[in-house]
Amino acid sequence: MPSARSILTLCLLPLGSLLSAPIARAEAPISFNRQIQPILSEYCYHCHGPDSSTRKPKSDPLRLDGEAFALAPRGDAAPAIVKGQPAKSALVQRIHSQDADEVMPPPDSLKQLKPEEIALLERWIAEGATYEKHWSYLPPGKPPLPPAPGAGHRPAENESPRGPGSRLSPPQL
Repeated sequence: MPSARSILTLCLLPLGSLLSAPIARAEAPISFNRQIQPILSEYCYHCHGPDSSTRKPKSDPLRLDGEAFALAPRGDAAPAIVKGQPAKSALVQRIHSQDADEVMPPPDSLKQLKPEEIALLERWIAEGATYEKHWSYLPPGKPPLPPAPGAGHRPAENESPRGPGSRLSPPQL
């Protein structure tokens, strides 16, 4: 006959695994400067960036490096980016195209977006495609302060102290 202790262990084991599971958090909004700009710079700006000598198409050049350019109507075609609507954005349509003449980046560039980069671009557009000023034009911000000592954190024995003398008691000084 199983002991009360083994029965209790079997009952509490699933509860322990539930408590130790990571807590689902709402994802932070996507940062244009940190996450989107590097993708556009790597795959798009050669043909659709600030350099007018390489910009394409020559008849009606598209720029993706500025919000006003990317959101502007393009003749009979949809704007490159339609805020909040990735499926209606020409950028997303061209990325997913199977037509070699339409797909972006073009096959002759020898560059191909990774699925996680495509998902990030789609999520950014769905969130409203917010462009940010270049980081050098943004005022510096203060990072959040670390938690105060003793505010629910007990350092492990092998953890570095949080500051000079944080583990030293008066006799050890």
